[in-house]
Amino acid sequence: MTVFLLFFVMNFVYGQSIVISSTVFDQAGKTIPYVNIYIKGERKGTVTNKIGQFDLEINQEDLSKSLVISAIGFEPQMIEIANHPAEIFLKENIYDLNEIVVFSGKEKVIEVGNLEFPKSGNTVEAASVGKRIPTGFMSAIFMENPSTSKGRFKTISFFIGARGKHKTPFRIKVYSKDKTAEKPDSLLVQKDIIVKAKKKGSWLQIDVSSYNIPFPVNGAYVAMEWLHDEKKYQYTRKFKHRGKKIKSYGQTLGYYSKEPKYRNWSHYLGFGWQEEVPTFKSLIKAQVAVYE
Repeated sequence: MTVFLLFFVMNFVYGQSIVISSTVFDQAGKTIPYVNIYIKGERKGTVTNKIGQFDLEINQEDLSKSLVISAIGFEPQMIEIANHPAEIFLKENIYDLNEIVVFSGKEKVIEVGNLEFPKSGNTVEAASVGKRIPTGFMSAIFMENPSTSKGRFKTISFFIGARGKHKTPFRIKVYSKDKTAEKPDSLLVQKDIIVKAKKKGSWLQIDVSSYNIPFPVNGAYVAMEWLHDEKKYQYTRKFKHRGKKIKSYGQTLGYYSKEPKYRNWSHYLGFGWQEEVPTFKSLIKAQVAVYE
C-alpha cells in the first residue's frame, strides 16, 4: 500500500510565520485521518483531521529542519521542509503482532491500572490540554501485570472530566515496556482505535477484545491521545488558584490518587516520552484476561 502527501498551499502570514497546508491520501485516493505530523526534535506538530487535512504553522528557521510523517501501519517518513516533494510515499509496515495469538488455559479476568476511584465526597480533578500544547499529545500510565502469565486486553476505560469538550474524539494507544528504561516502548496495537464519550464526569469503557492487544508479563502502558484543536473543540478554563484563564481544547482526562508519589508519562509530538512531575495520576484502567 502506498501513501502520498500532497502539499498544496504554503502561505506567508504574520511576517515570519509560514502555514503549510496538506492532505494525506492512500493509493486508492482515500484520505487518511489522524496522521501525526511534526518537526523532528521539537514540540511543534499537528494531526490531520478526519478528512486527512492539516495546517501547520512554522517559522523561517524551520525551513532548514525535517518534517516527520507518521501513521499507524506505515513506516515513518522524514523529509526536508524546504525541499519537500509534491508526493511522499510511505511503505506499509509488516508486524508480527498481526499474527493471530492463540491463548490456552483457564481464563482469569483481572482489573489493572488506576483503581483508586474517589469515595463519596471527594472530587475528581481533570487534566486538560492547553493551546500551547500541539495535538498528538498523550498521557499514559503503566499497568502492572500482577500475574506471571501473558494475557490480552478486554476493555480499556478512561474517566472523562466534567470540564472541556467531552464529545471530542481521541485515540487509544497501548505500548510495551522499554527493556532498559521505565517508559513506553513499542506499540502493541497496529490499528487506530478512535473513540469519544457520550457523557462527561463519568467512566468511558471501550471493548477492545477484537483488537487482540497483548498484555505482557512485564506489563504495558495505556495512553490517551488528544487529536482535535479545531474551533468547535476549544474552550476557556479558569484556574482559581492562578487567577487567570487558559485556552484549552478537546476532552479532559480525570485524575486521582491517594499516594503522594506516583508515575505519569507524557508524550509530545517531536519530543518523545517524559516522566511528569508527580502532580496527578490519570484515571485510566483496564480489564485484562490472563491465562493460567
